[in-house]
Amino acid sequence: KKCLDICKERGNERLEQSVDVANSRFVERHKDNIDVTGKIFRTVYECVTSHLSCSEHPRLVELQSLNGINCGNILYSHHACSNITSHIADEMRSELVHFIKSNGAMFSIMVDESTSVSNVQSMVVYLRTRFDGKLCTYFLGLLPLTIATAAGLEDTLLQFLNSIGLSADVLSKQFIGFCSDGASCMIGQHRGVATLLKIRFPQLKTFHCMAHRLELAVKNAVDTVNLVSRFKMFVDELYKVYSMSPKNQRELEIVAESLSVELMRIQRVFDVRWAFSSFISVKAVLRDFGALYAHFSQCASPDSDRASKEKSKYIGLVKKLQSWSFVSETCMLKDALRCIKQ
Repeated sequence: KKCLDICKERGNERLEQSVDVANSRFVERHKDNIDVTGKIFRTVYECVTSHLSCSEHPRLVELQSLNGINCGNILYSHHACSNITSHIADEMRSELVHFIKSNGAMFSIMVDESTSVSNVQSMVVYLRTRFDGKLCTYFLGLLPLTIATAAGLEDTLLQFLNSIGLSADVLSKQFIGFCSDGASCMIGQHRGVATLLKIRFPQLKTFHCMAHRLELAVKNAVDTVNLVSRFKMFVDELYKVYSMSPKNQRELEIVAESLSVELMRIQRVFDVRWAFSSFISVKAVLRDFGALYAHFSQCASPDSDRASKEKSKYIGLVKKLQSWSFVSETCMLKDALRCIKQ
């Protein structure tokens, strides 16, 4: 019996050794192909992390080939780039889920629902957990929505979490936090997603996103302070002047070049964007100030070919820019928004 056990054990070891030998021989035989595939994967990863379109992938591969780098003969298309991106994302997500399950790490889920310009409703999902002593936030997925009710959102979220390996058992033990914006379907007291999740997972703590709350506070302040409301109207007028007229944009660029001013693009302030966007817009007004004043003065001059109605509009804009109170308000807003956006 002892001899049989020894033979059986040797057989198992021999099988493992055979697998290792076969694997090493496969790697050795296909070393060049594996190296080439690694280069393609790294190129795709660079495309994604640099926020480039998948259509840029063939161009980057061609550039490397011209520089003498062997990138093989396949996986050049944008379809290959998309498939490789999905594969890398799935592997990274699987690794994250494996870490959470094997270490019993507690985690929170952050979600936000939005509708794209093509009228497609989606829900973005992030996961927050402790890794190597630090709190880290990871993107989990972008989920298409068919039913945008609270029950539909909860069902979509739970199905997704189960599909990536976070089973009901794991969720009941380690899912401790849920964060979202203040929409009623998200944090409603009676039928919101947060309420429905707390029924399933009593240990869950729910939060109204601090960033959203800050934006609501900023918007409320803007609506109740007349000076800021007037500044918002003025910046909206600047945005219309240049966003709707390529001619005005070209003239401003010529004036800025003559004054050695590096233009920043002026966007709307205090609308649906975050405070950081408003800070950039206010900063752009101050950066472009000299060029804006010179351009408005040109448009308002008697020699200008502008219509009388347009000239009167630009005269008003020039007077606004000449006002000391406007400059001081702009600088004050910039200082305030710098603190808020941080």
